[in-house]
Amino acid sequence: MIDLMKDKTLEWFTKADFHGYEDKYVAIVGEKIVGSGIEPDAVFKKAKNGFPEQEVVLWKVPKKDMLVL
Repeated sequence: MIDLMKDKTLEWFTKADFHGYEDKYVAIVGEKIVGSGIEPDAVFKKAKNGFPEQEVVLWKVPKKDMLVL
């Protein structure tokens, strides 16, 4: 069975505008960017402190000129 919430999150993730976050880590809760920075541990900890009961997803936004195949 497909987890519909994760499917919704993936759909949002593929369409989200990460302009301005290139080459940074972003913390995502639900469908919202709740933090960003260059140190992944610090970004995650700050987001987790702000949203302790929710799942925090940490992702590094690739550089603008990076080609992902």
